Amino acid sequence: MLEVKNIHTYHGFLHVLKGISFELEKGEIFAIVGSNGAGKSTLLGTIAGVYLQKEGEIIYEGQNIGKMKVEEIVKQGICLVPERRQIFDSLSVKDNLMLGAYHRLKTSKTIQKDIDRCYELFPKLKTMEDRPGGLLSGGEQQMLAIARGLMSNPKLMMLDEPSLGLAPLIVKDIMNILEHLREEFKTTIILVEQNVRAALKVADRACVIERGEIVIKGMAKELMKDPRVRDAYLGGKKESSFIS
Repeated sequence: MLEVKNIHTYHGFLHVLKGISFELEKGEIFAIVGSNGAGKSTLLGTIAGVYLQKEGEIIYEGQNIGKMKVEEIVKQGICLVPERRQIFDSLSVKDNLMLGAYHRLKTSKTIQKDIDRCYELFPKLKTMEDRPGGLLSGGEQQMLAIARGLMSNPKLMMLDEPSLGLAPLIVKDIMNILEHLREEFKTTIILVEQNVRAALKVADRACVIERGEIVIKGMAKELMKDPRVRDAYLGGKKESSFIS
């Protein structure tokens, strides 16, 4: 479904991504894990068109999308649920959802049906559809951010740190919802997480990024057992030792 080939991305003079390559199969959850500042968010932003890669290609369903604008990429069926949610605080829950379907509003007759689907996935949002987004709790805002992304009818959904700042029980609920989206709606998911244990439990495959490079990748269950991953991220050593 997606092939990222030798991506190099810069922020000014800072070389953030250094030859990232991976393939994504349709219908899988692919986790990208690593420490803060490793380049995970930049990778998602590059795929979404927020950042322009200096080298490399991004092939989505056989088409090179590397030079497309963000809105064109969204229309291809790719959405990004950004870090820290970035919902519109002054708008109601329902209005936030409507904005998620912005590129479909003039052509689709199924907007309300999709809103109802979001309410089925997140029943709590239904009870507060007129409440301003800024008055929601952190977990409720994360649910709204995911639901808003679903309103674009994505085939590929990318989530940046969905567990950030949330209590363990809410994190578990979020991860269960991601599994449900994959199984029930066949949504393909790229999951960026610092919560490595939670990510590897729901992912099919995963990779570890350190300092802008993929240093290990494989089946998520195998990475869970890998001593390098265990020592660096699952309660062993405090510092990653993938790159000296």
